[in-house]
Amino acid sequence: MKSGIYQLSEEAYHADPCPQPALSASIAGIIWHRSPLHGWYAHPKLNPDHQPFESATFDLGSAAHAIVLEQDRSKLAIIHADDWRTKAAKEERDAARDAGKIPVLARQAADIYAMADAAIDAVKDSELDGIFQDGKPEQSIIVQDGDIWLRGRLDWLTNDNKIILDYKTVGKSANPESFLRGSVFQYGYDIQVAMYQRLVQAVTGETPKFVWLAQETEAPYACSLMGASPSLIESGNRKLDHVIKQWCECMKTGIWPAYGKRIAWLEAPAYELAKLENILMEEPQ
Repeated sequence: MKSGIYQLSEEAYHADPCPQPALSASIAGIIWHRSPLHGWYAHPKLNPDHQPFESATFDLGSAAHAIVLEQDRSKLAIIHADDWRTKAAKEERDAARDAGKIPVLARQAADIYAMADAAIDAVKDSELDGIFQDGKPEQSIIVQDGDIWLRGRLDWLTNDNKIILDYKTVGKSANPESFLRGSVFQYGYDIQVAMYQRLVQAVTGETPKFVWLAQETEAPYACSLMGASPSLIESGNRKLDHVIKQWCECMKTGIWPAYGKRIAWLEAPAYELAKLENILMEEPQ
């Protein structure tokens, strides 16, 4: 395999198709927020006991992606059960996954369809109207960068390689300020922006704009469109550069450190001290 854009199945991509363990945006985020050891543990090629994480939450997100981005409702397998607790429901769920389908409970299907329709309508009413007729979903990009490999799976890349659209479902608010505070830096989305732009630039020569389509998972399934600004992109690039240096060292030495071994002396943060002072000031004299 060489550097390029590939149409891979979700399973093939997440198994890491590169000749050697590749750094992805999700692994980079884990290393940044936790440690190289946690990145090793989550990697399908580094950890021999790695097990892909599955949950109903991810199935719902995958279902929404299939309808909104791939416009393919046939990927859903509707399971007529009240929940996943019975043996029969679990067997149907597992059989659907084995067949490449996305299992959802019958009572969830109408909500997923309504949610997808709301997302599609939100894009039609925006500056990105027509984007789903100009590009491809689920593009896997593989890049050899010196001695290491990088990979990413883009939700949507336009045909001219100038816009990446990333679809995120959020359990709380899709308000831009809430998304910035509660998701972007908490989940390493700035690192994802840096990685995806770097991958597209390496393969096509274009540095695309990055736009999120964030949608709430509860009615009325409100959406917002948010672009990555230069300051956010700079933040992501600096973090990614730091993680790549760690990755190169770990791959070279085979040593994947966790947290530091020295005692970390924790200081009371300013906001906690201010809270304390405010409480004490209200005490009766």
